[in-house]
Order: sequence, then structure tokens, then C-alpha cells
Amino acid sequence: MKQFHVISHTHWDREWYQPFEVFRHRLVDLIDHLLEIYREYPEYVFELDAQTVCLEDYLEVRPYRRAELERYIRSGNLKVGPWYVQNDFFLTGGEATVRNLLAGTALAEEFGACARCGYTPDQFGLIGQLPQVFRGFGIDNCVFGRGYRREGEAQPNEFEWCSPDGSAVLASFMSRWYNNAQRFPEDPELALLFFREVEAAQESEAVTPHRLLMNGVDHLEAQENLLPVLEELNRRIAPDVIRQSTLCGYLEAVRTFAAEHGIALHRETGELRYGASGNVLQGTLSARLPLKRQNAHFEALIELRLEPLYILLEQLGGDALYDRDYFRYLWKSLLRNHPHDSICGCSTDRVHQDNANRFARIGDLVKDLTDRGVRQFWARLDRKGLNPAEYLLALFNPLPHSRSEVMTAEVFLPLDENPASIRLTGPAGEPVRFAVRSMERRFQTNYSAINLPGQIPALRVELEIAAEALPPCGFRVLRLGYREGAPLEVADAAAGTVLENAFVRFTVDASGRTELLDKDSGEIFPDLVSFTDEGDAGHSYNFLPVEGGSIRELGAISRIHVVGFRRGLRQGVRVDYEFELPRDYDFELCRPTAETVPNRLAVEYILDEFSRHVAVETRIENRSGSHRLRAVFRPGIVSPVTLASVPFGFEQRTRDELLRQEGRHNADQPDSGVITIREGKRQFSCLNEGLHEYEHLADGRIALTLLRSTGNVNAVRYDEAGRWVRSGVEWCAPEGKLIGDHVFRFALRPGEAAPAELERELQAYLAPAFAAFDSVDPHKLTGGRPCDQCSAVRELFFRDLPPEKQRLPLQAAGIELNGDAVFSALKKAEDGNGDILRIYNPERRESEVSVQLPAGLRACQVRLDETSDGEPLCGNPLRLTLPAAAIRTLRLVREG
Repeated sequence: MKQFHVISHTHWDREWYQPFEVFRHRLVDLIDHLLEIYREYPEYVFELDAQTVCLEDYLEVRPYRRAELERYIRSGNLKVGPWYVQNDFFLTGGEATVRNLLAGTALAEEFGACARCGYTPDQFGLIGQLPQVFRGFGIDNCVFGRGYRREGEAQPNEFEWCSPDGSAVLASFMSRWYNNAQRFPEDPELALLFFREVEAAQESEAVTPHRLLMNGVDHLEAQENLLPVLEELNRRIAPDVIRQSTLCGYLEAVRTFAAEHGIALHRETGELRYGASGNVLQGTLSARLPLKRQNAHFEALIELRLEPLYILLEQLGGDALYDRDYFRYLWKSLLRNHPHDSICGCSTDRVHQDNANRFARIGDLVKDLTDRGVRQFWARLDRKGLNPAEYLLALFNPLPHSRSEVMTAEVFLPLDENPASIRLTGPAGEPVRFAVRSMERRFQTNYSAINLPGQIPALRVELEIAAEALPPCGFRVLRLGYREGAPLEVADAAAGTVLENAFVRFTVDASGRTELLDKDSGEIFPDLVSFTDEGDAGHSYNFLPVEGGSIRELGAISRIHVVGFRRGLRQGVRVDYEFELPRDYDFELCRPTAETVPNRLAVEYILDEFSRHVAVETRIENRSGSHRLRAVFRPGIVSPVTLASVPFGFEQRTRDELLRQEGRHNADQPDSGVITIREGKRQFSCLNEGLHEYEHLADGRIALTLLRSTGNVNAVRYDEAGRWVRSGVEWCAPEGKLIGDHVFRFALRPGEAAPAELERELQAYLAPAFAAFDSVDPHKLTGGRPCDQCSAVRELFFRDLPPEKQRLPLQAAGIELNGDAVFSALKKAEDGNGDILRIYNPERRESEVSVQLPAGLRACQVRLDETSDGEPLCGNPLRLTLPAAAIRTLRLVREG
């Protein structure tokens, strides 16, 4: 006998076609009315979209209702969690998804109970590693609404979904969306008619007699008369056929029935991004790319620099410095920009102005936490035997791999010391190569908790330093002193248009055409890079090529100027493209405007002596609307397959399969920073920062979207007579045209490289090693301004650590990771008991890994949610065998 599970819910977008505060006001109304329903119907159950941020948003306005919410959450009437926000999975990193679940489950448990349902109703496709992530939080199911249906194939709603490592969950596809029972009519006859229609719609799709009826949709309040309506329906159909239920209750009923009746569920493995463009909303990969770049930037700084910096200071220095409260606040601030309508760039302008402001505040906090960590480092450095007249430059490498790179450092040399020429030496007195990138006279401001801010007139010098073999998860301190010799001069001059080091040679000719040589293999990539532009008649959700339009090669329509330069220790070539484009697209006439406006693209190719890739920085002066600008690579590889990084791994995608999917406007696909293509020993890879949309074109080229300009959130509308009608104000987003100046970064990487190697190179690219400056005399640059307290006494006050805490040497290494594994996180455990190290295997084969730990640490394996401590792992280095595509989390604690 069929059982109908009615799930009362809302899908809550914190911000979308209305800004956050407007939606919050509606949320307050929803929860206020829900509490009234509970008073009338104590057995009523409501699902709050599996999010916990809604609780915080509500209680900021009505803090006195926390106890009431806790009571209903503990009793099971109100279902919350496991998410903090409903994030997009392809535009945020794997680590961010884990932190989302850590924050969401913790907050839900604080309120009384966490609903363990992997509910992902409206995400624009699901990453392949999501079942493994869910399993790491004790979640064995997933309910979702997009990315499953293939055109022309009969697929069941309930199936087993597996990650590449074999982790499996019971999945339920909402084939009739999450509003298939949006609101039942109160009239009994109409309610019965409505029920029969809902019943018939799922008849051929459900695997078991259990049916999922979603009673709600975006931003709708709970149906207050639902229980009496269902009671009347049961009287007309059969007793207890239809009832209010929960997502977990429905899933458990499906699981039990399938097990008891020996039903073998259909099996799916890997990412779910099937279906038409209108279903997976491909265009959100490239809408408002500046926001996506900012997100990639700050995720990298937090995960790959800031958290590991504090852990290395604690592990090597012995003091507790990691402020868990502030790091939780930082992560929550970042997560609030991760809801799918926010990070996807498909909201109104006001929403994305708020996103930009959040990113600005996140940047402020990241910088301040980094500066504070550096000050804690300087306070603990052992300076015995150093010349007090000299200065110090610390080079930090928070990643668990040794690396060499050209670093940028900023030093302030007091003008009263008449700085003229300087030298840099390493910990053993060895000379260190450097070049001056820029100089200016500027006051150096220093702040103190116990003195007023002070200013020192100084010569600010920006240096480029040849940093070789930096210790893994460690640091090296250089000494800076004055010397007799050549005066400080900026090393910035014109140069040739051939860039070369031990690994690659890159050539640019007068027309902007490029050639890349991989010296290891001898493979040449001629005419590798070009840029194209095309009209876009679409909107935030989907790119739509202009009917009858053409793709414009910038090399053919531009005035081009090429110049080589040497800046510091780096070589570079700059190519300027100046070209005309239509001012916009005229939706009323369905054609680009006749009026054109000038646009400009400045491309800098940069190479340093340690790098295996050519870094590319593009500066776009965009003055046109409704178009798409892409970098196009011609690697000369005929393979139909590309490999692209995704959260916690790589996905292999076949171009022809993508193009065969009905309803697809193109074969645009997501990446998380690496795209690679290979044929035999010939391999080309592109690394990038937040450029999540690429297309493998039919002729083998790879197109990477740099900018997509559109002024509409959703589809342009026409009335019944076919007349164009301007969209409502909520759906217009003129700032989405991105009129203005924008910078995007990517890199060209020739040569053979395994996925783990490419990911490590990407991490170093996104989070370069960084430097910090101080004087050997710890008081010289940090005192602030003397306090006179209206007296003749002028004094500076200091809080120096006792000598026994000043024990950090001039060079030290921390955790070192070797083998085909990728670093994901090094952070303080959520419960404060030790540190958490997370790594993963991006290969679809077993990998051997070693982890060297600092002395005195021991490790055990835990789940992603940091529970279920296993047996201690023996040895140092730890020898681990990572199964294919496995994510592993280790807890590190002090012995004894």
C-alpha cells in the first residue's frame, strides 16, 4: 500500500531577488507564524531547509525566543541542520563544504538536535565527493533537485549514489521539484483532486510505495491548516495513507522497504550535472566572476596560509595562539557569501554589493589575523647573538611541502640611518639574492596595545627575493644589514619578448602570438594563447549566443602593442589589445547595438626562475554589456577528454558526451583551478584563480571564461503577442554587466604532471610564501609614540615575553607531506583537543603517503566531523596507504 510523506518546509534564500534584510523580515514573519501553529497543533513538524544560519538571523531580531526554538528543536517539531548555509558545491572549495557542515551541525546541536539529512534541494549540480563528505558526518542519504535526469532515459527517483572512493548514500531525486505538494486546498473535493494529480505524477518514477510530497517552496510560510486537511483526505482515501512526515522519516521508510523486499537500487557514481542548461544553470559558473575570484582568493589565504601559520607557531613554539572563536567567526563570515544565489552571481545588484562588502571585511580580518600571528612569531624568536643594528626578514611557507619561489617582501628602513645599500644573508650567513622592485619615502606606522600609535620616517623598499627550498610548514629568517657598495636601485627595465628559465621557454611575437616550450620533454606548443569575444543574449543563469552572431578573435580586431620588461627578479611580456565592441545588446530589437565603444585588454606573461608555469595576469577595461570574453588555448592535443579539478579530486569529462546532452547551449563545465589535457607524453595544464568555467571545444581547443557581462538575473521576457517587456526591477542587475576595470589570473603549465602535483602547484600559486619584517632590536619598530602624560617623563612601555619563551630558531620545519596526496587543512580541532590535518588522494588509484610530524606529536584517524577517534597511528614519519579518491582526517596531539 502506498504511503505519502508530506514534508512541510520552506526553501530559504537569505538573499536573491530581494536583499538580505528584506528576506530576513520575511523569515521573522515565517518563524513567528510557525510558532503560532505549534501552539495550535503541538504535533506539527517543519523542516527549516536544513540550514542553521536562519536561527541566527531570526534571533538577531528576536533574541528572547531562543528558548522556545530550542524546545521545538529538541522535541523534533522543528528540523534544522546539518548545513550552516545551502552553498554551491562547485564554486566553493571542498574544505569550505566541510566547514559548512562543521558549523551547521555544531549550531544545530547547540539548539537541541541536528537533522542528519543530506538535503541539497536547489544546488546547480552535485560534486562527486559529496557522498564521502556526508558519510564523514554520519549522514547516509541525500535529497536533491538538479543534475540527475538524462534526456530520453527512464531513471528511478531513489537510487544508490557513490563517491569515487566507494562511499555510498541513499539518494532521492525530487523529480517533481520541492513544491510538488506546495499547498493543499482547504476544500475537501479540491484537495482530493490535487492529491490524485500529485499521486499520478510519481507513479512511474518511485521505486517503493513511499512517495515524497514537498509541501512548500522558496520563502513560503508553513501551511497552517495542513493537519486537518490531511485528516480529511485520509477519511476519503484510506486511514493513515497520507501524513505529515520528515525527510529522514521518508528516507528510512524507503530504505527499510527496499531491504525487506530485496530491491536492488540503481547505482550512480560521481558528479551529478546531467540535464539541460536550464536545469544545471551552467551560466552561474561565470556570472559576476570578480566575486568568484575574491572567494577563491580568501579561501586560499585562510586554508593554505592563515590556519597553518598559527598551527606551525603552536607546534614549533609550544604556546596556544590559535583563537578558535575568531577562526569560527571568520569562517562563518566567509560561509555567508557561499549560498548558491550569492556566490553564483544570480542575484540583484544590492545582494552582490553586500557580498563585496563581506569580502572586504573578510580581507580586513585575514590581514589582521596574519599580522597578529607574525607579531607572535617575532615575540618568540631567539635573537641572542644577533647584531642589534640589523634587521630581520622572515620567510614563511605554511604549506607542508618544501618550495622555491621568487618572493615579494616589504621593508621599512629608518631615514635617520641613511639607508643606501643593503645585504641579505641566510641563517648560516650565506648571501641571498634579491632585487629592488620599488622604493619610496613613507612613514611607517606602528601600533601598540599600551602606547599610542607612532610613525617613523622611512625608506619603504619592495624587494623580490630568491627563496630556495623553504622548509615545509616552516620558516626561514634572513638578516638585513647595511653595507658599502652599489646604491639601492629599482630593477625595472625594458627587456626582450622571450621568457626563459630551466623548465620552459615562452616567446611572444609582435602580433601577440605565443609559443611555449617544455624543456623536459622538448614538446612545443605553438600559437598557444588567443582571446575571443562574443555577444551574450542570456542572463545570470545561462549564456546564450547572439543569434547570427560570430566569435571575434581579438588578435584580428585589435590594435596590438607588445613590450618586454624585467621587474625585480621576474621576466615579463605585456600585450595590449585595443578593440571596439557593441555598446550592448538590444533585447527589444534582438540584436547588438550599432553603436560601438572602445575596450582594452592588457595581458602580462610573467616567469620567475623557479616556476614550471608562466603566470598570466589580464587587466580588462570593459566598457560593453552583454558579451563574453575568453582565453583560448590550442595545446595541439586531439584527445576528447579533459581532466578538471573539483572539490577533493578530479573529474574526467568527455567532450562528445557533453555536447550530446539535449538542451545544452554549450559544453561549459566547472573547474576548481586546474584544467589539464593529455595525449601520450604531451600534456598541457591551465591553473587559475576563481575562473570556474571552461569549455572543451569541438576542434580540441580549451576556452576559459575571463568575463561574462549580463544585466539580467533571469530570462528576458516577452508578452503573449511576442512584444519585449522590460523585466521587473527585482530581475534587472545592471551592475552584472561589469562595466569597469577587472583583473583575472591564470597560468600556462606545460609538461607531464600527475593530479597531486598539479594541485600542489595550484596551492603555491594561490597562496605564495610570504614575508615579514622586523628589527633585531625588538623595540625599534614596534613601540608606538612615547607617553608624556602631561609631564616631563616621556616613556615607551613594552610587554616582552620571558627569555625562556623566546626559543624559535632562525629556521625550522613543521609537518611535511610526501607522496601523491594533497593537503586540505591544518587547523585546531573543533573541541580544542589537538590539531586536525586533512589530506586527500586525487587519483583514482591507491597512493602511498608519508607524513613527517614535529617531535612530540602522535596521530590517530578521525571522521570529517572530528569524532570517532581510531587507534593511534605508529611511526614518524607516518606511513599511510590512501585508497583511491579517499579523504583522510588525522587528529594530532601531544604525547603524554
